[in-house]
Amino acid sequence: MNSPALKVALKLDNVRRSFTQGPRTIEVLRGLILDLHAGETIALVGPSGAGKSTLLQIAGLLEPPSSGKVFVDGEDCSFMSDAERTNVRRNKIGFIYQSHRLLPEFSAEENIMLPQRIAGRSKTDAKARAAELLALMGLEERGDHRPSELSGGEQQRTAFARAIANGPEILLADEPTGNLDIETGERVFSLLVSIVKETNLGTLIATHNMELAARMDRVVKLSDGVLTEV
Repeated sequence: MNSPALKVALKLDNVRRSFTQGPRTIEVLRGLILDLHAGETIALVGPSGAGKSTLLQIAGLLEPPSSGKVFVDGEDCSFMSDAERTNVRRNKIGFIYQSHRLLPEFSAEENIMLPQRIAGRSKTDAKARAAELLALMGLEERGDHRPSELSGGEQQRTAFARAIANGPEILLADEPTGNLDIETGERVFSLLVSIVKETNLGTLIATHNMELAARMDRVVKLSDGVLTEV
């Protein structure tokens, strides 16, 4: 998966992140280097508190690194304004969280339509795209249901559909099967990997599940602020 012929969807170049607590400076990330290629799945593993979520936040342009550069689809996002970073996130990055974070007052279909409407897609087109994704996720009969009326697996599949609704280049997932039972988690994970390959998404998944990690293209471990290939 490291062939130079493959497009680099996400590049972290000497990324550092530190926090100040009183007189102390805590280094969470120490000069991380990572290339995530289109169509590649990378498992991000490491102990709790190692900084995996911080890494995903920086990779997703939700917070800046203390130093170093972040490239998305070949574009240096390091010195962008907040508005420019928001635009890149909206169009090129999808997120899936351990908790699905669906909006409870909207149906599954409406949750998938929302990021499309924010990106400027017409209601008709957004509705058609939502229907397409619901069918892809096996949820064509559940589109008018609110999150509280869906099972845990259905909620997470809806969140997955929402994450890819705008056709991103990168998918970032933080323990996407962590709240699911083993069987449901396996179904959701298998679907995720299948669609990632079909759509050529570069995907970085933080997980504690080493069995799932072993089924991805690569595994990298974050420990003591340093990223190493497993």
